[in-house]
Amino acid sequence: MNFPYPLKYTLPPELMSKMRDKVILIYRAESTWTMFPKDEITLYQRVNGEFYLKGRPIRHGVMCVDTDAIPIKEIRVSKRWVTGLFFRLENAKISAFPPPQMGADGGFTELEIGGYAGKAHYRWWSEPPESWKVLDQIASEIYDKFYNRSLLSKLTSK
Repeated sequence: MNFPYPLKYTLPPELMSKMRDKVILIYRAESTWTMFPKDEITLYQRVNGEFYLKGRPIRHGVMCVDTDAIPIKEIRVSKRWVTGLFFRLENAKISAFPPPQMGADGGFTELEIGGYAGKAHYRWWSEPPESWKVLDQIASEIYDKFYNRSLLSKLTSK
């Protein structure tokens, strides 16, 4: 597998302290109703090799939220989890672009994968086309991990 992460840094500590975190993937979701805020979660790798999800926890369904007033949340995620996401992406058969689809209600979901050396940007309306289902599953996993939905569902199901 040609998996580019995690990166291995062999620079002296004084140079490593000047390096930036590496953005690996950006998840975005937005409603067609412009009064709802846009959700954005970034998956990145710190210089020390650790992986994090970072974003502003926006409560969906709340209108006209001043997103700058919401503190940034950052959670550490395992290398195994990130490797699993990228393994599925590398092995997915994804068509170059989706068939045209639009509606009156719903929203867009986006995944931006990669960075300077190469990037893919996917955006779909409401339900993804069949060949993009893996992208929707990964977007849902990122959302669930960031908002800790699996833990919440366990607590509320009792």
